[in-house]
Amino acid sequence: MLIKDLVAIDEHAEFRNDVQLSDYDRPETNLALLRSYLFTDTAPREQESSASLLRMITNAFSDARTKNRFAVIANYGHGKSHLALVIANYFGKPYKSEEMRTILGKIAQKVDPARAAYFQEFRQNHPEYLVVRLRGDAQRTLREQFVTNLEQVLKEHQATRSVQLPFWYQTAENWLSGLSAENVVKANQFLEQYDRDIPQLLQDIRQR
Repeated sequence: MLIKDLVAIDEHAEFRNDVQLSDYDRPETNLALLRSYLFTDTAPREQESSASLLRMITNAFSDARTKNRFAVIANYGHGKSHLALVIANYFGKPYKSEEMRTILGKIAQKVDPARAAYFQEFRQNHPEYLVVRLRGDAQRTLREQFVTNLEQVLKEHQATRSVQLPFWYQTAENWLSGLSAENVVKANQFLEQYDRDIPQLLQDIRQR
């Protein structure tokens, strides 16, 4: 018996230390990163494998009594961002998408058939979720990122593309854009004390 008769080699799997959650927005890069990911199904004591963590998150959606806050802690370079990208795709992409087929194939390589079937059936029975992707290394705070990212996520799905959030931003932008030339001068004089002018204020509003 040869080693190849006992193990299967994932030729696409590779260590990647340059993964960013923002890669989700670049289709080719995103898919390549999904193909290079390798799930784990075992972990040291008091730790969780990536397959187990994904199961815990799906359980949180299925059972209201299950805790639904998770903190993933690991040293730099241990694959947290890569895992976050995979999880975002698992919940955010359509069931019949190439991204989902890739992820389910990766899971099937690592876990037993019954558990692999669970992950497949979960997504088969649940439409894609709204996955708001926030980054701690961005120049803006998480609070500032949230509304902008939520608007972006709503546009990613056909069912929510026409949804308009009931916030004040659009009203404020319309009001400022409609100021007369005389009132623009007055407004800019007032805004000088805050190191702002109307164009800068409009930019701030558009960036939420």
